Amino acid sequence: MRLVPTLLLLAALPTVAWSQNITREYDRFKDRSSNTIKFELSSIEEPGRRGVTFDLGNIVVGNRAVNKNDSFTIGTIVSYDMRYNRCAGTGVDLLIDGKPTSMTTDMPPFFRNEFAVISFSKKLTYTEAVAFSKAKLVEIRTCSTVYTLGDDQMLHLLDFMDSIQQSPPTTAD
Repeated sequence: MRLVPTLLLLAALPTVAWSQNITREYDRFKDRSSNTIKFELSSIEEPGRRGVTFDLGNIVVGNRAVNKNDSFTIGTIVSYDMRYNRCAGTGVDLLIDGKPTSMTTDMPPFFRNEFAVISFSKKLTYTEAVAFSKAKLVEIRTCSTVYTLGDDQMLHLLDFMDSIQQSPPTTAD
C-alpha cells in the first residue's frame, strides 16, 4: 500500500530536458529560411516511455534574419507505445513562468502498429517569441510527467533568438 503513493510521487517529479538541436537553413529553391531549436525531453527507446520533443521555430521568405513582422510556432510531439502508455494522447500542458499556455492539436493522431504520434502547437508573434525566450521557467506536462527546460536550455533558447535576429541562415542544397 505504501509503495503506490511513492511511485505516483516519483512520476510527478520534474524531468530536465537532456538534448537540444539548432537548425538554421536557407532553401534557395523555395527562397525561404527556416530556424528551429528543438529539445528532446524524453526518448521512446525504452518500453513504457513516451518520446517527447519541444521546439520553437519559424519560416520566413528570403535569405534574411528574423524581424518584428515574423511569426513563430512552439510545438510538442508526443510518441508512445500504446501497449504501455494509454494517457499520452490526452494532451500537453505548458507553463511559461507559471502562466498556463494552451496548445492545440495540429493533426489527427498518427497510428502505426502499436505506436502513436500526436502533435500540439501554438502560434506566437515575434514579441511573444522574444518574451518566451527570456522566460525564467518553462514546464511541459504530458500525462503525469512534467519536463522542465533547465538553465542551460533556456540560455540556448535565448542565444538562438539573438542569433536569428542578427544574421541569415546558411544555404542548404
